[in-house]
Amino acid sequence: MLVIWIAPKYGTKTMLVYLSVCSLIGSLSVVATQGLGAAIVAQAQGKPQFNQWFLYVLLVFVVCTLLVEIVYLNKALNIFNTSIVTPTVSRTYFIWLMLVLCVLYQCHNRIFSCSFPGIWQQQPDGHRHSMPWLPRY
Repeated sequence: MLVIWIAPKYGTKTMLVYLSVCSLIGSLSVVATQGLGAAIVAQAQGKPQFNQWFLYVLLVFVVCTLLVEIVYLNKALNIFNTSIVTPTVSRTYFIWLMLVLCVLYQCHNRIFSCSFPGIWQQQPDGHRHSMPWLPRY
């Protein structure tokens, strides 16, 4: 839906459309690549994996998602300023990746209690004045 209806209509007006497509597809490719990596490790341990048809479907899926990701990132970079696109794509990619991994590992009730406060706790108190959006303890 995002690629078919929203991207052609609103993609040139706001960069978040193209970057959302790029980040969502990129996060799916990360999860699929984890599956490929597990299959390669199992093959190296002597368990035959490349006789399974699903592995080849997964490989084609990874290649297709990487191509779509590159196409939509290039569309955003051609229309909008690079200094705005680069930090925005890293944030949207992080958000989509956290959500996809949360669904994969079934941690729906733990994502906000584990991940985001962990990021906040990594910042020493001396750097809190430069990041006013962080909570003060």
